[in-house]
Amino acid sequence: MLAAMATMTVLALSGCGGAGKAVEAQHRREHPCEFSATSKQCAEEEHTETTGEQAHHETGKLRERARVESERARLKREAGG
Repeated sequence: MLAAMATMTVLALSGCGGAGKAVEAQHRREHPCEFSATSKQCAEEEHTETTGEQAHHETGKLRERARVESERARLKREAGG
């Protein structure tokens, strides 16, 4: 992303408008959320990110719950129960 922005800047400063517009158009296609928060692709990306974050959070909770249950079982065995 940074490289594309640098390329756009260099092309814009050098007066090469056609190439600069092509780079900008490509950047818009690759990163639609930077230009329009209402695009369908942006909404899909945000949904995917949100779903991934929720799944990661749930996985962490499940791992912690399993760790606690394992520790309880170990303590119970050690106590002779």
